[in-house]
Amino acid sequence: MNRRDFIQLLSAAGITMVSPLASRKAFAADPNHLVVTVMASGGWDATMFCDPKGNTPVSENGFINPFDVSQIKSAASGSPIKYAPIISGYEDTGSLDTFFNTHHNKMLVINGITMSGSHGTGLQDAAAGSLVYPTIGAMVTASHGTNLSNGFISFGGLGGGDDPFGVGAITRISDIDAIGLLSNTNSYQSQNVYNLIDQAKRRSAQNLQSELNLPAGRRIVGQLFNAMNSPASVKELVKYIPGTISDGMVGQADLISASFASGMSIAGNIKITPFESHANNDDTQSHYLQEVASAIIRLWEMAEQYGYEDRLVVVMLSEGGRGPFYNSEQGKDDIDQSSMIVMSKSITGNRVIQATDELYQARAINPSTHQMDESGIIITPRHVHNELRQLLGINSSLTNNYPLEKSTFNLLGV
Repeated sequence: MNRRDFIQLLSAAGITMVSPLASRKAFAADPNHLVVTVMASGGWDATMFCDPKGNTPVSENGFINPFDVSQIKSAASGSPIKYAPIISGYEDTGSLDTFFNTHHNKMLVINGITMSGSHGTGLQDAAAGSLVYPTIGAMVTASHGTNLSNGFISFGGLGGGDDPFGVGAITRISDIDAIGLLSNTNSYQSQNVYNLIDQAKRRSAQNLQSELNLPAGRRIVGQLFNAMNSPASVKELVKYIPGTISDGMVGQADLISASFASGMSIAGNIKITPFESHANNDDTQSHYLQEVASAIIRLWEMAEQYGYEDRLVVVMLSEGGRGPFYNSEQGKDDIDQSSMIVMSKSITGNRVIQATDELYQARAINPSTHQMDESGIIITPRHVHNELRQLLGINSSLTNNYPLEKSTFNLLGV
């Protein structure tokens, strides 16, 4: 169905468009809300990333990491954001330096967040603020992207972290190479057969409209048809996909960025799974933390290239954490705390909220000063998500249906 015929059909049926098809293809939905959730499945070791702990002996267990505390780096001169060096003997690609040095001004690091649940459910908690709530990407799509057929793109796959709990449609991609199928949805029928299917869809639309009298029903069906015939067609996606798609998490960033640039999507999940480092922790973490950093660098590069960097919000999270001390196999075991990083030009950046001590134990903080305080409050994902919902303009019907404890922290500084 072409654009003109579609508008005529909706007009004849008395449907009021939620988002006019005359709007430009890029950012067909609310242009102020483009969110990427970056998920480290299995639990990254934040002490080797954004909450660095070195080789100073802190208990009978010895040190937390083998690098000297003097090697801990600053994102910039005078910046409170610190990050770990790559441990000697492992390849340093420079991605951690580029990530922190280039992007610290739009970065908030929150260390010492206490999670709920185990593997899978813990990732859902980190991505939603609850084990049984829709993730932030789903909430954004349900609030601002109901006119998009692929508003929420996820590489989440198995292991949790992208469950929308019915509030919005999600397109899951398990294989980067399969992206071509999205841009060629008519690859299995002849054109004649496809035309017959198109005609049947029109008749179905007309029949459904004839049975509806209430404006609310017409509005909902209007959203459905608008999504089915979104002006930000998946065919537009091809125009923004790089000629060569990178491997791994960087490739996921390529495709999520292309979906934003094309107007096809306003939310995305990218996920990396190998952080389960019960053995050989240094090898696993040194390699994959750099891949995570490279993926975020790519997200911002493409956002700047296509002009939506002021709209982009990146939420980096992990399924719990590691350690703090090494086990007998030189691995680090699961713990229920970690860090989150929020990146946006709409928040107060170049900040760290430090809620772990030298033993890497989560500590309560004062809601007003953000300093560790025994009489304060332990930070949890729900505090962060409460503020993310406000930043991203999640509509009140969703926040009422999925309430979170109100945050008094003002973590984001907005």
